[in-house]
Amino acid sequence: MTSIDGNAVALDRSPDGHFYADVEVNGTNVHMLVDTGASGVALSRDDARLAGIATSIGMNDVIGEGADGAVYGEQVRIERMRLGEASAEGVDAVVLNSGGRSLLGQDFLQRFASVEIKDDRMILR
Repeated sequence: MTSIDGNAVALDRSPDGHFYADVEVNGTNVHMLVDTGASGVALSRDDARLAGIATSIGMNDVIGEGADGAVYGEQVRIERMRLGEASAEGVDAVVLNSGGRSLLGQDFLQRFASVEIKDDRMILR
């Protein structure tokens, strides 16, 4: 992550073709896949634990549908999130029962005025 100025964050495309951001979640740094097509924020079980978000043991609730069928997890609320100068409190999110990657979706990205991809760089303003 590179800060262009006080109002913009630039993310370079990773070798796997995706963009990732280091987002502060409840004071803990979480490496998240920036998913402009996702409506919400999703945390892996490990990232949720590191950020101090408690979940139940089973997390057997169906919270959505994925390419492979039902997605299981638990609805949670993140106390604080921050990326660059953008921050939010009380962000609704889900903790995924399986999967190791946390996703940064529109519920947080909407705090930026624009999301631009140019060549191998994403700029959040």
